[in-house]
Amino acid sequence: MTSLKNLKVKWGGGAHKSHFLNFTLFDLLSFAQYNVIINNKVCNYEVCMKKAFTLAEVLITLGIIGIVAAMTMPTLIHNHNKKVIETRLKKFYSSINQAILLSEVENGDKKYWWQPINDVCTTGTRYSEECLTLFYETYLKKYLKNVDSVKYVEKVMQNQYNALQVNLADGSGFYILYAGHDYMFFPFASKFKLSPSEFLRGRDYFLFGFYPDHSDTTQHRNAIFRNKGIEPYVGDDWDGTDQGLKTTKAYTRIIQLNNWQIPDDYPYKI
Repeated sequence: MTSLKNLKVKWGGGAHKSHFLNFTLFDLLSFAQYNVIINNKVCNYEVCMKKAFTLAEVLITLGIIGIVAAMTMPTLIHNHNKKVIETRLKKFYSSINQAILLSEVENGDKKYWWQPINDVCTTGTRYSEECLTLFYETYLKKYLKNVDSVKYVEKVMQNQYNALQVNLADGSGFYILYAGHDYMFFPFASKFKLSPSEFLRGRDYFLFGFYPDHSDTTQHRNAIFRNKGIEPYVGDDWDGTDQGLKTTKAYTRIIQLNNWQIPDDYPYKI
């Protein structure tokens, strides 16, 4: 018989190098049954006392448990991550818009928030530390709850755009860009450690936009942004259709329209 240390388990059409057995699950069960039968036959001819499991039975049992765990763990991890992302997306959308409503009580209609800071947030400085910090401290800091830390970071998108990084107490976080108009939400703040070239929209981060003063009625996204708070980002090239959302990678909007649940046909396995 082949020694156990040289065996591999096969399932799904291929041998997985991370396991050491070479039997199929059926082979392992058959071997365990055979081993028990032989031991029972021996006891029929001898006076046998109650005995413990043999080493072979223990190893085979552990092997079977390992196989089942290896087959089910990826699915369990995937389902857990999916649920966390869905929950944190919905929570972020609710909490930041609640902060905007509270801010409007003291700072007036959100459509006009950029007028007082135009001197600092000009066309060429909308990603500057001074502009982003001014927007955050004026309109969000006092009203946004559960903030863990805030810092300015450089080249976080396409290796050129700077942002204000806000870490939240629940383990998520977001970047504020473009004078407070654009938001990159990370359900897992640990993803901040990735290089910008590794970020993947719709998997690692989800885009939101804040354009209550949007006035271009020729664009379909006007109905999404105008007079509203922070909403899932939709590009100006969107044609107004569901298929157009997929084409333009408006993943956050797709999830929102599915009641903040990632649809079964979502393009990424999260």
